[in-house]
Amino acid sequence: MLWNLSEPYRQYIEYVVMPAAIEWMQMTYSVIPYTNPLKATQTTCNSKPVPAEVNTGVADIDLYIIVNWVNATSSSYVAKAGACTLDATTGR
Repeated sequence: MLWNLSEPYRQYIEYVVMPAAIEWMQMTYSVIPYTNPLKATQTTCNSKPVPAEVNTGVADIDLYIIVNWVNATSSSYVAKAGACTLDATTGR
């Protein structure tokens, strides 16, 4: 979910950027499939609420991507990424 982002930008991220990123990740990485539903351990990530489905558990996925945006003109970067939750067993 992209909070307070105008529709053309939201659609561009949802229908162009994210499918391309997912395709690249699927072609680049090979993982041992996660056997249990993926579940977040907190209700917020970077001050934004984590979707309810992630708190209860999402089956048949190995990675759940949450996109947030900020208009930070003073920043020296255009994008950044970080983990909200890491696997308790592997630390990844």
